[in-house]
Amino acid sequence: ADDVVQETFLRAWRYWDSFRGDSTRQAWLIRICRNVAFDSLRLRGEVTAPREPDITRIESPLLSPETIDNLAEVSLEHREVLYLVDVLGYDYATVAEALEVKMGTVRSRLNRARSALREIVGDLAKADEQSA
Repeated sequence: ADDVVQETFLRAWRYWDSFRGDSTRQAWLIRICRNVAFDSLRLRGEVTAPREPDITRIESPLLSPETIDNLAEVSLEHREVLYLVDVLGYDYATVAEALEVKMGTVRSRLNRARSALREIVGDLAKADEQSA
């Protein structure tokens, strides 16, 4: 993660003059970081499908291991929006710019992601009750 952040800021600094202003600088940095992270995972052979990293091996100070396991069950496009909005606190417009989608798409993906996560957590709770 440190290498990804470092490379993100190196690229941002290197290409600062090429920023066209089509989005906010914040969204531009998120997009760079996202691309660097996927490139890094791809080079290490940790992308299990096209642009689909295996997040079960990630450690996060923001999320518990159980939450990471639950998020791994949610599709990448939904997981990205959920993480950017609900964990990192970005607004819908910034997320839409960073992912290069419409704001309505962000809202839709977020709704579906939250529903999927609720279903996963609910299924796990039911399984725990049945095994007890």
